[in-house]
Amino acid sequence: MSAAQTDLLKIFGAVMTGGHGEKKRNMRLRGQTGEDAAAQFLIQRGFSVVGRNYTVRGGEIDIIAENETHLVFVEVKSRSGVCHMNRFGRPAAAVTYEKQRHLITAARAYLTENPSDKAKRFDVAEVYMTDADVPAVLSINYIESAFVVS
Repeated sequence: MSAAQTDLLKIFGAVMTGGHGEKKRNMRLRGQTGEDAAAQFLIQRGFSVVGRNYTVRGGEIDIIAENETHLVFVEVKSRSGVCHMNRFGRPAAAVTYEKQRHLITAARAYLTENPSDKAKRFDVAEVYMTDADVPAVLSINYIESAFVVS
């Protein structure tokens, strides 16, 4: 490989890596914006957020919240742009059986560390937002008891 080819590879490699890193940052920003909006949604409805991004081997829970009667484990699915709302279906559809198993694993670990007599529930918050560099939340579709553990 010539010196010129090596230089081009370095330049294009840096450009490609930079673009990929930017996309990841934007996805993280959208995810964080969606989780913040869902947490605020719960607070406005009388819940206290007791955990965020609770992670154990085999699972993660975006938000753990409680009110006087319920302890809820919330999976947040954020989507931006009209195409995501139509072409890819509802965000809650991304909470597959496999994802549910991971949520249940994390919830069991949380309950081992933090026992509770409150009713437990698995909810999904679908957060729709603009496709701007700094996303703005358009709406939240909150699904209580999105799935049931048997």
